[in-house]
Amino acid sequence: MILKSLTQYLDKIFHKNLALTWDKVGLQIGRFDAEIKKILTTLDIDDEVVDEAIDTGSNLIISHHSLIFEPLENITDSCKGTSEKVLKLIENGIAVYAAHTNYDIMPGGLNDMLAEKLELEGLQHIRQEDRQWYKFVIFVPRESQDKVRKAICSRGGGEFNNYSCCTFNVAGKGTFLPG
Repeated sequence: MILKSLTQYLDKIFHKNLALTWDKVGLQIGRFDAEIKKILTTLDIDDEVVDEAIDTGSNLIISHHSLIFEPLENITDSCKGTSEKVLKLIENGIAVYAAHTNYDIMPGGLNDMLAEKLELEGLQHIRQEDRQWYKFVIFVPRESQDKVRKAICSRGGGEFNNYSCCTFNVAGKGTFLPG
């Protein structure tokens, strides 16, 4: 499968819009046109995981925790830490995808799985991340409704929980008074 298609699929599964505002999720390293042949999954990307990906011929790592969390100053062969791993991954054609807080809190995600295993009941969120939700109203000719809706949805508008392209439209008659 091509990385771009796989990334789009993973973004839908893991609901990127559910990630907490400080989190870094999604594709962090990779060429969208790369063909993904073997995937390695991990909690964290450390030196051993990078070497294992190389040794096993994996060209995508899906990690729970993001590799790139803070801005990198530079990526050179004299760097250490995250920059060194990033360079090694790029040189070996290995893409990196992260799903962290979005995977934790999504319906059916890690928190739900743990609660189910523990047979917990009466669950509720104890803290909601502050989210900016926007409602906007537009008026378009009837013959343009589908085109406008598709344009909005193709850019991520109307995403809510497990749903995408949530819209509402109604025919109406406007009135006004001048002055």
